[in-house]
Formats: sequence, C-alpha cells, structure tokens
Amino acid sequence: MSANLARSTYLMPVDVEKDEEGKENVRLLYVQNKRGERYQPIFSDTGELVKHYRGKEVQNRLIQVRFDQLSRYMIKDVQGYVLNPEGINLILRTQQIELLNSYYNGKKETQKPEEN
Repeated sequence: MSANLARSTYLMPVDVEKDEEGKENVRLLYVQNKRGERYQPIFSDTGELVKHYRGKEVQNRLIQVRFDQLSRYMIKDVQGYVLNPEGINLILRTQQIELLNSYYNGKKETQKPEEN
C-alpha cells in the first residue's frame, strides 16, 4: 500500500479569492480533529471529494499534486495530510511523507514553491 501511496497523484482543494485589484489569492485548506490537530485534506478521486463536501456550498478549485510534491504545499501549522477524510481517513504526518518519499521516490522534498 505504501508504494501505491508514494507513486500516486492526489486532488487538493484550494480556495481562490480575488482582491480589490483583481489579483487572485490562493488559500490552502485544512481540517481539524477533536484534539485540535490540523491536517490538509487530499483526495484520491472526485467521489471522495464529493463525500467530504456533501451538503456544503463551496466553490473550491482542485489542483493535482503528486505525492513527492506534497511537502511543497504544506501549510506551516499543520501536522500533515489526511487522505479521504470521509472515507479511509488516512493520516499522513510530515515525517511519514518524507520517509516514503525518500524510500520510494529517492528524494526528500522540503522546498516550497516559488511565490510570484
């Protein structure tokens, strides 16, 4: 299972808002559990995404992110990612992502994307 996780591409919802000047600002989303731990949601497919947002009025955009790029999109104060929060609810902590990347993808990805 871990090999498939590390070689997959995931759907990540993002919120895009326009400011007064018409410039788009991208906001990465997170969920919080009962213990106060924050995780960014990622989804294996659109069916899982629909389960999570059922009954909620949202207009998020989706970006596709390979496993080896997840660290680039991680918010500062989150503990990691949660895969399919309404389904298997698999917690992937930062250290686990780095370990899987190192083992399966031969790299340790910690560099953030460049800002414009």
